[in-house]
Amino acid sequence: MKTTLIKTTLSTLLILTAGLAPAPAYAQATAARPQAAAAATTPLADARFNTWLGCWRLEDDLAGTGARMCITPEAQGVRLQTIVGTQRGLEELVIADGTARPIVDSECKGTAASSWSQDGLRVFRTTEVTCANESPRTIKAIAFLAPNAVWTHVQHVSSPSGTANVRVQRYRRAINQN
Repeated sequence: MKTTLIKTTLSTLLILTAGLAPAPAYAQATAARPQAAAAATTPLADARFNTWLGCWRLEDDLAGTGARMCITPEAQGVRLQTIVGTQRGLEELVIADGTARPIVDSECKGTAASSWSQDGLRVFRTTEVTCANESPRTIKAIAFLAPNAVWTHVQHVSSPSGTANVRVQRYRRAINQN
């Protein structure tokens, strides 16, 4: 169960949104972090991801010693990678075009589709996944950038048996941008 929860959480953490914080504010906030600022200027096929580039930490990780989610530009979207200390973990390509793409994982199988809201401020994601010998799950999620550069991520996880859970996570920019 714990492995599945982690896999499910990581696959759905990869939900992004953009637009509430203007790009100049992001550039100014990352001026002291050259790598993050350089990543922000890398052109993307989908520029709505620009304000998300860099590394993020869970808001309750005040010391900044836990996992970071680092976002880099790639193809028509972004690549997200979980980093704990110096260990690089799971990574995923996110393209918010509504196309269902296979989940690439040794323990979990399924599909995930992401799409932007009409105003381009939020990304919605639907994931259908089965891990190991567990029941299939449907995860519906939304994420957005709230004031003060807080990435808010809400997900609803349900199973065919009718069990459902809601989870809310908040992220802030990580000090360590590597």
